[in-house]
Amino acid sequence: LAGPFTVIRNLRLFQRTLEQILRYGRPKPPGDPVTRPGDLVAVPVFPSESWDKIFFSGMSAEIWMEPSVNMKNLDQHTGMVYRQKANGERPEGKIALILGAGNVASIGPMDALYKLFCEDQVVVLKTNPVNAYLAPFIERGFRVLIERGFLRIVVGGTEEGKLLCEHELVEEIHITGSDKTHD
Repeated sequence: LAGPFTVIRNLRLFQRTLEQILRYGRPKPPGDPVTRPGDLVAVPVFPSESWDKIFFSGMSAEIWMEPSVNMKNLDQHTGMVYRQKANGERPEGKIALILGAGNVASIGPMDALYKLFCEDQVVVLKTNPVNAYLAPFIERGFRVLIERGFLRIVVGGTEEGKLLCEHELVEEIHITGSDKTHD
């Protein structure tokens, strides 16, 4: 459940969000935004579907927006990367390196999806050696992104990680995992 099921669910949620951006120009939250103490706008994001209510009974989550965001300008602060790209305002994307953790198989692929679709970055995902066996499955599942040059999967250990961290094309490093991954 912490592997393919979670990644597939994540993909489904991204698909829904991107369809909403295409249709409405922004994502639609699963509930109405509210104002919290200090006039902060809070946008409900979970549960977002019936299954969430079943599997995560009693749990909820909301995003508290920056103080400059209010109910009148909230739409201007959601789906921004897509609106900026459509208007030609978005600078060229970055290359992000993700150093994947070894404890949960879904974290690296989901972090790659976030960087790709939320931050508009090209991604190199280096799996933890413990998860190197997953690389062919990730490559198969993300084949279209790999073929189009948006994603690369790399296996290896400390030496490969160090080389990638110091590579001149890598502009951002995203670490999932413990202090050992960081070190």
